[in-house]
Amino acid sequence: MRERKLLFVIVAVGLVAAVFQVNGAAVAQQVSGEQKKAQSSKTDMGNETPFMCRLGALDRAQRERYEALGKQLRASIEEVKELPNGYAFRLPAASSTILSVAEWVTFERLCCPFFTFALEIEGDGSPLWLRMTGREGVKEFMRSELGIQKASN
Repeated sequence: MRERKLLFVIVAVGLVAAVFQVNGAAVAQQVSGEQKKAQSSKTDMGNETPFMCRLGALDRAQRERYEALGKQLRASIEEVKELPNGYAFRLPAASSTILSVAEWVTFERLCCPFFTFALEIEGDGSPLWLRMTGREGVKEFMRSELGIQKASN
């Protein structure tokens, strides 16, 4: 089962890469350029990316697409799980949702490079899980910015 899950993730990543290649090499070049900027902007203290949003990281068209994707994905969230260092969001594993999540992540990591993202997709109609984690302060930031309610004990 684990091999099947890994194979599906590899296929999904390949699919996402193919979609981005079809939609233009400019996106890949821009993401690559932004990754280089992110690498060069890491602090000297432990090589951590600064805990701040880069509001100018996206141009107007990218910001509009990012916001449309975010609205669509927030409406699709079926469950939210609190993690020790962030949150996991359960979404339907339809191909269109998987591609939308992957595209949204490419934008989100440009403006908020302090997040760590993980997609988990199992076969047989299982849901998609998007995990967003990071260092201390990320959960509080997510609660504030994304309106996530703190779980009651």
